[in-house]
Amino acid sequence: ELRISVEDATLRTAENLVREAYMKRVIQGAIDSGIPAEKIFCVCGAFHVAGLEQNAPLTAEECSALPAVESSATLMPYSYYRLSTRAGYGAGNRAPAYFHLLWNALNGAGIQAAPYLYLTHLAAAHRRAGNLVSAAEVIEAVRLAGTLAAMRGSRYPVLADLRDAAVTTMGHGSFSELAVAAAATEIGDRVGSLPEGVSRTSVQEDFYRQLGELRLEKYRVLELQRLDLDLRERLNVKSLDAALLDLRRSFFLHRLRVLNIHFARSLPSRQEGANWGEYWEMRWTPEVEIEIVESSLLGDTLAGAAAFALKERAEKSASIREASEIFQDAFLCGMPAAAAHALAVLQGLAVDAAAIGEVAETAQRLSLVVRYGDLRRFDAAPVVPLLEQLYRRACLTLEDACRCDAKAAPAVTTAMDSLNLLQLSHDFLEEAPWLELLERVSDRDALNTRCSGAAMSILLERGAADETLLARKGSRRLSPGVPADLGAGWFEGLASRNRYALIAWLSLWRHLDGYLSSLEDLEFRRALVFLRRSFADFTPAEKNDIAENLGEIWGVNALQAAEALMNDITGAEQAVLSELEEFDFDDI
Repeated sequence: ELRISVEDATLRTAENLVREAYMKRVIQGAIDSGIPAEKIFCVCGAFHVAGLEQNAPLTAEECSALPAVESSATLMPYSYYRLSTRAGYGAGNRAPAYFHLLWNALNGAGIQAAPYLYLTHLAAAHRRAGNLVSAAEVIEAVRLAGTLAAMRGSRYPVLADLRDAAVTTMGHGSFSELAVAAAATEIGDRVGSLPEGVSRTSVQEDFYRQLGELRLEKYRVLELQRLDLDLRERLNVKSLDAALLDLRRSFFLHRLRVLNIHFARSLPSRQEGANWGEYWEMRWTPEVEIEIVESSLLGDTLAGAAAFALKERAEKSASIREASEIFQDAFLCGMPAAAAHALAVLQGLAVDAAAIGEVAETAQRLSLVVRYGDLRRFDAAPVVPLLEQLYRRACLTLEDACRCDAKAAPAVTTAMDSLNLLQLSHDFLEEAPWLELLERVSDRDALNTRCSGAAMSILLERGAADETLLARKGSRRLSPGVPADLGAGWFEGLASRNRYALIAWLSLWRHLDGYLSSLEDLEFRRALVFLRRSFADFTPAEKNDIAENLGEIWGVNALQAAEALMNDITGAEQAVLSELEEFDFDDI
């Protein structure tokens, strides 16, 4: 019926006839070679059965007349998940792992054992997920499944009966409780394997060749292993390849990451002020083999496939943040051509306006390339002009960006910190204009006070301001005429960095104490919200030092004041703090 319904589509009908004629030619060739017809098994869609029965095989002349291209064939291991409909496979099996259990039952104790196998496996998976399942619940589920099957006119419980029984007894009426365990029991995570000598795609060949050259074969195991890399050149070896072994490993692993081949996972750096160390977790699974085969659609080698993937991402990028991520990936992959293409895309996008946070983040990525380009054998000279351009733009827009509300202020202060680090990291970014900009931001009353406080903190950290200037600014910002949220917001920005120096300056704490003492109850509560947020990140030792300062200001024993202030909150104090949850703070 399906064939009749598509007969009006001439081209499609012709294509099917040619395919079926070629299939029949292969079958006929096997018969002609001496293989008995009853030993030949043809796997095809039901649609093609009629064509194989009725049509003649393709002749040699007709076969040679067809257009042809060179190709290579390979096998790849398949998983139960990929065979299931859950993976989007239209002709997939709804529950391959369940039918595996059913097959084992049919070839073991008999089909009557299937309910026991399914429900015990389900209970075990549910326990592995951290849930409690008793033996009584499993027994009751078996009985209920048999009853449901009888009510539905079936001799043996089917999957629907077993699942309904499990939801009732083990899931307490909710399938969501059993969803993870059901997926493990019905779909499963089994993955096939390929025997040695099976033909591979060119990307697979490239992968295994590099695995051997980079001495990474020992990591091709299911056990999770750590790999620490030192990207610096080794000086105690003879060949250049050996001297740069860890750098070449880094390029290889980053290319796998770009291709979403999950053989290795990058870990956060444990270094401060350096970037020559990389840390990875390595684990081999059969799924990795599938991902390698799938990457062959992008190129013939890992480098070629990664370059194509980066090029596609670059062409789709719509912001400087996305383009800078692609450029950084190309840099980490050791692919100068791909990096040059991503940099060109980034330069084009940099012409348009962007938020200061996005500009600062992009500049940080470019700064990383400039600082560590030599380490990774990368020419960073073309990056410097764009880095200067982004830095200047951020400086020009910073002051206006500080005209923001309390919600936007954290992003602006983060960008301010990034720009300060940029200026400290590169001599070609002038210091004087940056410090002058920070002075204006710290002094202007029309800007967000948290931003002004953060600018003042950077000036203090860099030695461009002293305690005298801080005392003058503090007396102005922390005065009775200043609204509570503005004064506390300024202190929050000031306390975001350089805390040990701030703790040592007693005049600051005198101003803060006098300011809080002058507030009415309503204003004090408003200030308390900001101050609690300011002190949330302080360490216990820092809080203890502050308490000693306050003891000295109040004229009491410093150690006793610290002990009193560092004690646990009492019930009465907690009740007062709890009232803040229902307090109306307008737009705070």
